[in-house]
Amino acid sequence: MVDSGFWGCLTRAICPACGSHGLIPALGIEAVDEEHATCPSCGRSWPFLEGVLCLLPEPSSECLQEAAAWEKLAGKSGMEPSVWETHLDLTAQLPFLEEGSAPPGEARVWRRHGEEAFRLLDRLDFSGKSVVEVGAGRCWLSAELARRGAKVVAVDIVSHPAVGLGAGEAFLRRGIRFARVLADMHRLPFAEGSFDAAAATAALHHSPDLTDLARELARAVRPGGLLVFANEPLRLPFSQPSAEEEAGAHEIPRSLGAWERGLRSAGWSIVYLRVGVWADLHGIAVNDRRGAPPPPAEHLAAHLRYLRLALLAPLRRLLALLRESAQVYPPRPCECGRGRWALRRILRRPPEGGPLFGPGWYPEERSAEGPFRWSAPLSLALLNLPNPGGLRLRLASFRPDISSHPVQVEARLGRRNHASILLESPGWHEAFIPAPPRWSRTKPALLRLRVRSGHFVPSEQGWGEDRRLLGVACLTECLSPAAE
Repeated sequence: MVDSGFWGCLTRAICPACGSHGLIPALGIEAVDEEHATCPSCGRSWPFLEGVLCLLPEPSSECLQEAAAWEKLAGKSGMEPSVWETHLDLTAQLPFLEEGSAPPGEARVWRRHGEEAFRLLDRLDFSGKSVVEVGAGRCWLSAELARRGAKVVAVDIVSHPAVGLGAGEAFLRRGIRFARVLADMHRLPFAEGSFDAAAATAALHHSPDLTDLARELARAVRPGGLLVFANEPLRLPFSQPSAEEEAGAHEIPRSLGAWERGLRSAGWSIVYLRVGVWADLHGIAVNDRRGAPPPPAEHLAAHLRYLRLALLAPLRRLLALLRESAQVYPPRPCECGRGRWALRRILRRPPEGGPLFGPGWYPEERSAEGPFRWSAPLSLALLNLPNPGGLRLRLASFRPDISSHPVQVEARLGRRNHASILLESPGWHEAFIPAPPRWSRTKPALLRLRVRSGHFVPSEQGWGEDRRLLGVACLTECLSPAAE
């Protein structure tokens, strides 16, 4: 059923097939059939699917690629239909997620994005204004604009209930009303000058052509209207691809100068511009067709901040690599309580043709108990055990399809003593490695574990709610000579 809370600004919608007006009658959404909006000129019907008006008749190849990438990311997130209701409750908290409802890193990113976007909104009065949010995603910014009295249309090319317009249902159920339209932000199905403002957060950089997008927004926004954009990433040296880019989405960070040129060439005059400490861009522009630059003080401050971030980027990347490749966990007791582990995570490339994962050893909760979970194809550990007769390993893999894709692990203690373990069923598998000759009490022995076959692929998940790519868990037990 069509949501009666759709705002009257939808009456400015045009038919994507013939470009004529009247798709939504002036009487409002209540005068439209509950399942379709029909064009009075060409007679073509446009469906409402779960409250989303679909005005995307022939999506471009870029749209199809972007939508497929986000559908893929939604699949990785484990958002099965059975848990969508729970996911909607979580979406309603965005962007300020409650403690423990999401991984700490993800919650911090959401909070930072929300604070930056709301800081821009606080500069303006949206009461009674018509606003289109492009690249709306989960619609949390549209919901905030609606709370501030705006008449909002959320536009995106993804309607998935986990990552797209379908997630907006979380806010509609709580009485926050806004319209949702499935459409390409480069070809907005609205008449010229339909809106008082356009808004976006971390969305404009998904456009392969910023100037084309800026011109389309200038067409849809009335003269003197506003463009509010936040959390747009800037290009820095040595930047790493994001998860969205690896999934196939358009992630196109641009330099600060490219952002300014793209907006100004489309007729936007920048009245506020700021570069954040995370190399993200926030700004406000006016549609006055002059394409004026930002105020000199803000222009200079933004470029100086961007220059400093660009100069520091190689150092930040180097520090990140050192943290990833040389993190040493504190020594901790083995299961038998008579030895100590000194674990070092080492980043290594897998065998030719295999995927590349993050480094090394992951303790389950960094507690005294619990196995080490291992994701890299190769990991090393130093053992300092007094006179053992050998080392008993218990290995398990967390592959969901371990029976059809066995994992083979080679364990080597010292230079010669080794064992090969085939993990082809769930549960723990034991292996024994004799102690190397001339075992020294004072000199640690090197335990080398290598996955010979059965690597994870990025679409698979770890154990339980852990989203990291996990391969093998390992428990050790020190054996005295008498034990064998």
